[in-house]
Amino acid sequence: MNRVSARQIANPPLQLGGTNFVEKNKESFFNLFGQPIYSGKHNVIVCILHTKYADVNALVGTLEQTSKKLKVELTVKKIEIPMFKDRDVIAGIDRALKTYESTNILMVCIPNNLKSAYPRLKQELLTIKYGR
Repeated sequence: MNRVSARQIANPPLQLGGTNFVEKNKESFFNLFGQPIYSGKHNVIVCILHTKYADVNALVGTLEQTSKKLKVELTVKKIEIPMFKDRDVIAGIDRALKTYESTNILMVCIPNNLKSAYPRLKQELLTIKYGR
């Protein structure tokens, strides 16, 4: 029988260029052309628009777990809207952006009865200007 000896080597540090390294459990900043790509000091405000019966708790849980792993401060705001027609969605989005002006991510959970309106809603949302 042959004997095998082995040793585990440490993971190499992540090098950002030159002599800049990211150390374990330390704050790190990544830049591209002088603009930050990632920083553990980001604050993300997510606003979720949903109907009364939409269960968004699993979505909120996923957002919270992800932000915790990325060391990003997360605030989630939920706004209930009627969403019987696509104009209700547009009115809800307008209300959400006026109520929470510093929103970074706006999520709209549309019910199945508006599934066919999705392309039209998306196109309209891309062209709306909120005067920010």
